[in-house]
Amino acid sequence: MNSRRHLQAIVVALALLLAGVYAIPALSAPAVQTNLLQNPGFEAGSLSGWETWAVANNGGDTGDRCLNWVRPTFTVSSSSVNSGGYAAYYYTESASHNAGLLQTVSVTPGAHLRFSISARAISADANYQNNDYTAVQIGIDPNGGRDASSASIVWSPVNYPMGGYSQFFVEATAAGSQVTVFTRSQPNWCLAHNEVFFDDASLVATGTDAGATPAGTTPAAGQTPAAGQTPGVPTDGEYQVATPDATGRIVHTVQEGDMLGTIASLYGVTVGEIVSLNNLASDDLIVLGQLLVFKSGSGGNVAQAATPSPGATGTAEATGEPVEEPTTAPTEEPAEVAEQPEAAATGSLCVLGYEDGNGNAAHDAGEANLAGITFVLISGDQTLSRYTTDGISEPYCFSDLLPGTYTVTWQGDMFTPTSEQTWQVQVAGGDTLSREFGAQPRGAGADGDASPAGAGMPNWAVALLGSLGTMLALSAIGAVGYFAYVRPRMP
Repeated sequence: MNSRRHLQAIVVALALLLAGVYAIPALSAPAVQTNLLQNPGFEAGSLSGWETWAVANNGGDTGDRCLNWVRPTFTVSSSSVNSGGYAAYYYTESASHNAGLLQTVSVTPGAHLRFSISARAISADANYQNNDYTAVQIGIDPNGGRDASSASIVWSPVNYPMGGYSQFFVEATAAGSQVTVFTRSQPNWCLAHNEVFFDDASLVATGTDAGATPAGTTPAAGQTPAAGQTPGVPTDGEYQVATPDATGRIVHTVQEGDMLGTIASLYGVTVGEIVSLNNLASDDLIVLGQLLVFKSGSGGNVAQAATPSPGATGTAEATGEPVEEPTTAPTEEPAEVAEQPEAAATGSLCVLGYEDGNGNAAHDAGEANLAGITFVLISGDQTLSRYTTDGISEPYCFSDLLPGTYTVTWQGDMFTPTSEQTWQVQVAGGDTLSREFGAQPRGAGADGDASPAGAGMPNWAVALLGSLGTMLALSAIGAVGYFAYVRPRMP
């Protein structure tokens, strides 16, 4: 009897101990998010589940980029992958393209969604030399539309993944029961090899909010708002031209048919000035609703452009037709010029991201700058500028900032922050203020574990507890066998 009681007590104790050991890792592990995409890693060896899109535009060469867009050849590759055995692959030869992939997915209305994918691009001559750039971005249509030119698409910032795979991400809120995800690429020039690779796609729901305004009606910065939401966005089809403020600054809203060259011509400035003041690359994509800030030109074209001729439209502007200069009758004596207010002194905010190896939120000696972090400059509810680090050129300074309050934050799906991710600061004229942001690549924590900070127990602890649980389980089986079968048969 005593042996049986001892056996029962031992079995119960071991069962409770085993339940606790196995429950700890389960309770500490982060929740698993379901990938809503079909064939997300292209491991089917095909583009199964994905569709392709392309815009044909035999526009020839311009001062900004080659507009001879043709439909690429779409396939998969096993020679250049980010992980697994295959990646999506498409290319054009001696031509450019404006093209990509799309997939429509059923979702819960009001769900907050995050779309991410890794991309790599090649733009080179026949010998894979004299490399140039390919602009890449990804997007979500929260309404489930399949038109890549739709103004409802929430696009990510443009980046140039020329040195290897880089991860892109974008977030939006579903307006209905379907959303469509897009990839998009556009090479700068019609080189012999214009190739693009995509791998490791993911679309996950990060939560729901029944009272949230769908992303299709409140787009992210740089996208076209619904008609009537933002001043300066035309609601009646008429092309809108901005006027300079007291300091000479102009904020132009990108409209249908706009290109950098035609915007520069309209306002009497250079493409280089627009590029410099908005942190663009010369071959950058501009999107409907994007705000471009620059200063009035010396030729006085802004004054004539501020009153466009009747019937001027975005289509006419896209053809590069000059705006007719109004004629004025000469006067014998010049009109008295009102005294202009003195331009306010401006300031700068300088930022960099560094790899905080020990997680102490301090930039220690030997900790390198990080590439792939996108800094966003915000004033009030308006996004003024974005900059993506290359790990070499930083610190980077947002300059020509008028006195006021600004917020700088950063995005980077590949990184976990180790310091504050948002910097709100008051800028006065003449200020040059700096901030360094620490982060760690996901999967490389300060303790050497493979878990992001705060995302459950370290892997070594989980492994140790798992091993302990296995040993206890084997011990329990041995004890049961001993008391149930071996001991009763002993003389």
